[in-house]
Amino acid sequence: MFSKVGILVPSQIKALRLTSPTPTQKELAAEIGTHQSRISMLEQPGAANVTLETLAWIASVHKVGLLVKFVSHSEMLHWENSYSQDTFNVTRLDADEEFLNPGIADISTLHVDSSEDDLYDVPMLSSRAREVVTVVARTNVPTPESYSQFSLVGNG
Repeated sequence: MFSKVGILVPSQIKALRLTSPTPTQKELAAEIGTHQSRISMLEQPGAANVTLETLAWIASVHKVGLLVKFVSHSEMLHWENSYSQDTFNVTRLDADEEFLNPGIADISTLHVDSSEDDLYDVPMLSSRAREVVTVVARTNVPTPESYSQFSLVGNG
């Protein structure tokens, strides 16, 4: 098992770099203020004893999350067998719409079944969300029943 971790972790580190804005070891080293040899060592199986602190640093540099968890052997084997460095791709923070806009299913307008067409701007509760949902609501005080039928209209 240790040999698999010693191969798969460096492979993921390399895949992160290859899909980053700084795809060469030299560029990445310059960007983060380390030596190219350190990047090379982290990407070579068995060349470095990579700690959780180092993995967290690598995740931070690449603006991705780090998940370390205990799983069954069958789950681990399934992941190992399906892993490919060529297809390994992690959504970076600046492109992670689900993280940046929690609760928003790429909507721009929420249409509430109503007899009136008064518009209200309702800011999203999350400070990370940058969109405002426009609600078409009744002019009287709405009840939960009045909001039971609605449709979502996507952007564009």
